[in-house]
Amino acid sequence: MLKTPDGERAVSAGDFLFFPSGERGAHKLTNTSDTELLVYLDFDTRGELDVALYPDSGKIGVWAEGIDQVYETGKQTEYYQGE
Repeated sequence: MLKTPDGERAVSAGDFLFFPSGERGAHKLTNTSDTELLVYLDFDTRGELDVALYPDSGKIGVWAEGIDQVYETGKQTEYYQGE
C-alpha cells in the first residue's frame, strides 16, 4: 500500500514509483500481505544535504556526505543548549 499526500493506493509487482523532492514527494510504502515479502529497489539522488520529515513516526532524517542519521522530533533541544 502506498500512502502519499494524495491518499492511498495499492501497488503490485512491476510498478514504478517516483517521488519528487519536498512535501509533494512524501510517501510511505507498507506491505499489507500476510504471505508475500515486500521486495523493492530504491534509487536516490542526493544533493549536498537532504532532510526528510516523517510525521507518522515523529522523526527527522538527515543525509549528507558522511551523515546518515534519523532523529526523534520529541527529543529536540534549544539551539544554544550546551553552547
